[in-house]
Amino acid sequence: MKSNKNIPLEVYQSRRYFDRICSFMFSEFIPESKWKILNELKLSVYPIIMFYMVYCIIYSLFVGEATSSPTKLSYLIVYFGGGYQALAKYILYRIHMEDLEEIRNFMTNLKGSLKDSDMISDIRREQLPKALQFSIRFVKSFLATSMIGGHFIFVSNSFSTNFECPLMFQLAHIPLSHDTWQYRVLSTGFHYICFIVLIIVLVGPDLILSIMVGYIDGELRTIKEVVGKLNDPEVARKQSNEILRSTYFLHIRINDIMTNLRNILWQMSIHILVSNFIFICMTFFITRFLSPSLVSVFSLMNVVFQLVIISINSQTLLNKTEEFADALWMTSWYEMCVKDQKIFLIILNMAQRRKGIEASGVSTISVNTLVQILKSSLTYAAFLYTLIT
Repeated sequence: MKSNKNIPLEVYQSRRYFDRICSFMFSEFIPESKWKILNELKLSVYPIIMFYMVYCIIYSLFVGEATSSPTKLSYLIVYFGGGYQALAKYILYRIHMEDLEEIRNFMTNLKGSLKDSDMISDIRREQLPKALQFSIRFVKSFLATSMIGGHFIFVSNSFSTNFECPLMFQLAHIPLSHDTWQYRVLSTGFHYICFIVLIIVLVGPDLILSIMVGYIDGELRTIKEVVGKLNDPEVARKQSNEILRSTYFLHIRINDIMTNLRNILWQMSIHILVSNFIFICMTFFITRFLSPSLVSVFSLMNVVFQLVIISINSQTLLNKTEEFADALWMTSWYEMCVKDQKIFLIILNMAQRRKGIEASGVSTISVNTLVQILKSSLTYAAFLYTLIT
């Protein structure tokens, strides 16, 4: 794929990944129908599959033979946690589709502005690819790891269960004997559909988040470089009004986009943190009594990666918003006229607050959040083990 009209390759790649993930997540690859009810049913496919999967897991836990096999029990706990988190992510994204569309339009506008030849577009053309490089590498590696590792576990479990329950749960209320080939075909097919849906809905939002933060990071870098022009006293005296006005409108827009992102993650982040904390804690606790299974190790790595994603992305936003405020202090503001100094103070006041991803207003997520969750998980797991033994 080649760049066209001065648009860097990283912008094309990131937008391609973003659109494809959204297409699979929200069934956009299915053509729109003139019947509204069919469009609503299209959006209900994933939730119906996940609800039935979670129901089958609960059915297997309380009615099936899962309790007689510690390995199956640990698998079902993992899949139940994954199903719950996938449902929460999908529903919350659907609720905040307007915010997601605002961010998508923002990304489209940034891409279109790269064709221009003004000062801001030139800086953006240099800074945006730098910010997107990490997001692209992460999306490629995380998606490949999830697909390869997930398929390996699925195939391994298929053979170990004689294709009766690759994901270890029984299909509830199916009037077929488990020994028949019809049941095995039906079970393997449905389990594979559940596996693909879990990958799409569980991993997709994390990849979308990484790309969205990459674009926001690129724009914050651009604003910082624009403000950096005012470090030159000569520029501060002659061009401060134009640069400050551009900075003001750019900062207002990026603040609105960050608000859209925070709206999407306001409730989702607390779901991710709490459910992943419980999962890590229970996984460490279970491994004290059982030898760790392949799915437990893979799922634990996936959960830790999710925490790493949201923590690093939030930390990136915190750092970049702080760097913008620092860049303002470093300008030759004292060379500006009094009118421009007033505009400068307005922008400086707006830039004072660091902004990251908030967990339902409880706290702002950062790398320290990741460390605290891992430490607390180990502590509670050891406490449970001591309490029971």
